[in-house]
Amino acid sequence: MDHVLAVDSGGSKTVAVLARADGTVVAVARGRGAAAITDLPGAALETLEPVVQETLRALPAGAGLVGAYACLGGLNTATVRAALQRLTGLTAVDVVRESSGDVVYTGAPYWGFDLAVMAGTGSIALGVNDRGERRVCGGWGPLVHDRGSGYDVGRQALQAIAEALDYRGPSTLLLPALAQRPPFAEALPRDGTLNQAPATLTYEQRLAIKEAIKRVYPCLDRLTVASLFPVVAECAGRGDTLALGILHGAADVLATMAGALADELRIPQPRIVALGGVFASPEPMLRLFTEAVLASRPGAVVTCSDFSLIRGAVVVALQRAGFAVAAPLVERVRSSAARLGA
Repeated sequence: MDHVLAVDSGGSKTVAVLARADGTVVAVARGRGAAAITDLPGAALETLEPVVQETLRALPAGAGLVGAYACLGGLNTATVRAALQRLTGLTAVDVVRESSGDVVYTGAPYWGFDLAVMAGTGSIALGVNDRGERRVCGGWGPLVHDRGSGYDVGRQALQAIAEALDYRGPSTLLLPALAQRPPFAEALPRDGTLNQAPATLTYEQRLAIKEAIKRVYPCLDRLTVASLFPVVAECAGRGDTLALGILHGAADVLATMAGALADELRIPQPRIVALGGVFASPEPMLRLFTEAVLASRPGAVVTCSDFSLIRGAVVVALQRAGFAVAAPLVERVRSSAARLGA
């Protein structure tokens, strides 16, 4: 039986799936994210090679690979396409940016939602109405926007810590929690000062903490900053005022994005699916987002469904390879992907 390869790659991780023509997922592999802002020669191939090779090892002898499709959360479509062409031996490889909405728009009728709000390393919201009109909000990238994303939350946590130190602010759990995460763990002092309110520290103590944080600047890439999101969520769950304020702000921004789409698409009571690592973490982010949405749209429904970009990418890959897509095939994708943890 013929097979297709589907790939979902963002700033944090890559997921690759091999699926049969009937929608059955037979292999899943994971690796580092290949999405980037610039096309760096060789970078995409180095990242994708182990993931794709692991997936394709499950291709049965004599079976054909007839299509490859990738949903990419970055701008480097050219190098990702070239890498997948080399790794699969296929000439026709579709690499489409996540912001195009291909995967979301294709999956919406089968998974039963109108809007998808995605918040991981970056943030974007996409929607489609019953007239087939499609809209996108967000997806600007970290230099312009990406509000409500893991990167945005991590950056705001660092800003809050900086201001707490400079302005002699109250005690916050963010500071000692930061010291438990690399690369900060190696740089920050271990003398107990991090557990004290900045207002109670001497200038010299605050300066020492400040200089220690500044020493790790070379390590603070987008992924490292985004990885601070669980730290903020944990501190918020323990009642930290600064952390809760950051998450409230992120939830409000994401709810505003959803609201803008709902208004433009004229969907008064949208069905919203929340996707990405920001919502996968424990409380309170999903609850805060839901509350923010319902405050302005009481009839809206917010869920974390089993829809994901990789499951949607499998459906699109099969569709683009020429296979008929209908509800039974999509259900097979859903059930088999779930069994393999994709």
